[in-house]
Amino acid sequence: MGDATSQRYILENGTAQGSIISPLLFLIMINDLPDPLRDMESSLFADDSCIFKSGRNLNHITKSIQDNLNRIAEWCNLWGFKISLDKTVAVFFSHRAVTDIHLTLDNQPVKIDNKAKFLGLIFDRKLSWRDHINFLEQKCKKRLQLMRAVAGNSWEANKKVLLTIYRSLIRSVIDYGSIAYNSACESIKKRLDVIQNKALRIACGAFCSTAASALSGNRRTTIIITAQPAGNKIYSQS
Repeated sequence: MGDATSQRYILENGTAQGSIISPLLFLIMINDLPDPLRDMESSLFADDSCIFKSGRNLNHITKSIQDNLNRIAEWCNLWGFKISLDKTVAVFFSHRAVTDIHLTLDNQPVKIDNKAKFLGLIFDRKLSWRDHINFLEQKCKKRLQLMRAVAGNSWEANKKVLLTIYRSLIRSVIDYGSIAYNSACESIKKRLDVIQNKALRIACGAFCSTAASALSGNRRTTIIITAQPAGNKIYSQS
């Protein structure tokens, strides 16, 4: 900066955070990660990755996963990667209780849990999506408070501004991953309808006791609140 220059440092492992070329270098480095895997599916997205396998024989699945975890540990030790065990979790997707399962990664036990968060989606053991929708509900409630604060100011934001806030901060959160969690039961998905109806009441300046069906008389807000991607109906609406 100015006439001053920083000292030069040698980066022996990893990539510089914030550097433009770091993501590309990281992707090149992990490009061969699926190669050591055998009889196993994998999903990689930047530094978030998972392996998975389905079947009827639990012992065979457990053994196959452990074998591949050993292969991953060998690959990491060869290329200088270190996996965070605090962020590593194993989930057995089944409707029956699964106990006495032990997995290790580089001789360290892997945590067995009933849910895991991957790429912003919370996968629970029964794939009911209850935990993920609970997460969405709590996140959107905080953003509804922002809409109320803006609507309650002395200058009072108009309906167009409030709907823009809704689409940017609330609807975008609900839409993300909706194709996946669309398999949840209707009673759970209706909780997201409640969030959308509250946002509609705030945008229209209606009372909390106003029925959602009464608000649908405004064509403009009805389109924004209830419109869904073509061929993908996710929430039931009046």
